[in-house]
Amino acid sequence: MYTKDGVRVTNRGVLTDIAKFYEGVFQQGIDHVDIKIQSLKPVSDDVVLVQGETRATGKNDKGEPLENNFVWSLVDVREGNQLKVRMLTIMLQGAAAQGS
Repeated sequence: MYTKDGVRVTNRGVLTDIAKFYEGVFQQGIDHVDIKIQSLKPVSDDVVLVQGETRATGKNDKGEPLENNFVWSLVDVREGNQLKVRMLTIMLQGAAAQGS
C-alpha cells in the first residue's frame, strides 16, 4: 500500500521501515482498525491528498483493552496502475496523545 520510498511521519519522527512498524503494532495486540476518510482531493491524475481518522483496537498480552484514535493526512501517488502512499502524517488523539 506504500511506495518503495514511502514514509510515516509522527511526532516521534520519520519512519521508513513501514512493514516492521505494522508488524509490531499487531504483535502488541491491535487486531481491528476502522478507517474513515473525511476528505479526498485529486491534485492531478497521479497525486491525491487524503485526510481522515482511524480507530485501532485490540487487547494487550494481559487481556486489557487497547484503543488508539488518530487523525491523519496522506499523499497518494501513482505507481504503475495503482495509487500508493508516499507520505502518511499521523497524530494520536485523546488522553494518550497528551502523554506522548
